[in-house]
Amino acid sequence: AARMRSPQLVWITGDLLATVSAFYFATFLRFAGDFSEAYVSVGSIGPRALLFSGLILFGLFVTGMYRTRLRILPAQVLSHAAVAVAIGGLLNIIAYYIYPPVSTGRGVLVLALGIALFMVAGIRLLMSGANEKLIRRRRIVVVGSGQAAQKIAMRRRQADLRRYEVVAYLTTPGDLSVRNGVEGMPKVQNVDDLYNVEFDEVVLALDERRGAIDAEVLFDLRQKGVNVITLVEFLEREAGRVDIDVADTGWFIFTRGCHARPGYLIAKRISDIVCSLLLLVLFSPVMLLIALALSAEGRFKAPVLYRQLRVGLRGRQFEQIKIRSMRTDAEE
Repeated sequence: AARMRSPQLVWITGDLLATVSAFYFATFLRFAGDFSEAYVSVGSIGPRALLFSGLILFGLFVTGMYRTRLRILPAQVLSHAAVAVAIGGLLNIIAYYIYPPVSTGRGVLVLALGIALFMVAGIRLLMSGANEKLIRRRRIVVVGSGQAAQKIAMRRRQADLRRYEVVAYLTTPGDLSVRNGVEGMPKVQNVDDLYNVEFDEVVLALDERRGAIDAEVLFDLRQKGVNVITLVEFLEREAGRVDIDVADTGWFIFTRGCHARPGYLIAKRISDIVCSLLLLVLFSPVMLLIALALSAEGRFKAPVLYRQLRVGLRGRQFEQIKIRSMRTDAEE
C-alpha cells in the first residue's frame, strides 16, 4: 500500500483537533457545562479555541515535534510536550495582555494547558507505531560493498531500518574486503542490472572513487528522479550526526547543513525571545540575590555585570552582558 513520505500533516491535524477539544473541555469544566454562561462571561469560544490551538501548535513546531526523523524515547515525550505547551501557554498570556478582548480567564487557560499537554503527549505515545507506518520506506541502492558500505550494513537496529530498505549493493573495483561486511546482502555486479531494480535513492559508499562508477550513469539516474547522495549525507540524515570517519573536505565546504529555511529561522527567533523572557522572569529573584552578594563582596565598588565583545552571525560583533563570575582583574 502507498504510504506518505511525510506524516507532518497527520500530526498537525491530530494536534489541532486535540488542542481545540482541550480548550472546549476546559471551558466545559470551568463553567460546569453551561456554554451559554461561558459565552456571556468570555465571549465566543470558537475563535479563542483556534487562537489557543494555533499558539500551542507553534510551540510544538519550534521545539521540533514535527520533524519526521525526531527520535525520542517514550519517557521523553512528556517533557518535550511540556516545553512546547509551556511556550504556547506563554504566547497565549502575551496575546491576552496585548489584546484583552480575546482573554478567556486564568481558569480556562490553566485547565486547557493541562488537558492539552496530556492529549498531545498521549497521541504521540499511542501513535508512535503508526507514525512509522505512515512514512514510506525509501528503497536504496548502495554503490560499493567494502568498508564504507559496511557502515550501512552494520546498522541493524530497528529504529534505523524503519525509514529505508537496502535493495542491492553494487560492487565496484575499489571495494576493500572486510570480515563482517555485506555478506548475504543482495548484490549486483553490473551497472546495467540496476535498471532491473526498483529504487528511489543511490548512496555512494565508495572505498576508492576513481573508476568506481561512470558519472553518466549517475547523471542518467538523476534525470529519472533518483536521488543520489554520499555516504556521509546518508548517515547524517539517518543517525542525526556526522560520521567524521567518512566526511571529507568537500563535504564541509558544500554541505547545506548550516543553512536553514527562512520560516524556521523566524520561528526560532521568536522562540528564543519568548523562552529568554520566560527564564528571565523566573530566575530574576535568584539573579537579584547573586547581584547583591557580588556587590557586598566587592564592597559595592566592583561591577556586578561583565561585558565582552563577541562575534555573531555574519561576523557582526555584539556586546555580551552577563553576571560577573571572576575577579575584575582576571584578564590582566
